[in-house]
Amino acid sequence: FLDTLTTDDYAKVVPIELSQWNFRENLMIADALFHIVNHENYHRGQIISELQRRGIDPPNFDYVFLK
Repeated sequence: FLDTLTTDDYAKVVPIELSQWNFRENLMIADALFHIVNHENYHRGQIISELQRRGIDPPNFDYVFLK
């Protein structure tokens, strides 16, 4: 999918709504894609924190090891 996008496609603006936080904004496609990828890091950090809280040494979640 990403290989098919042009520079103009990345610059297109789309509406974003995160209803649980009553958040509405218009973002460029490039910013929306960045958010999606970055949000994965947020959840990975939550998992690592919970494992450590339970006394478990978490596995290495670096992308190169997951691939």
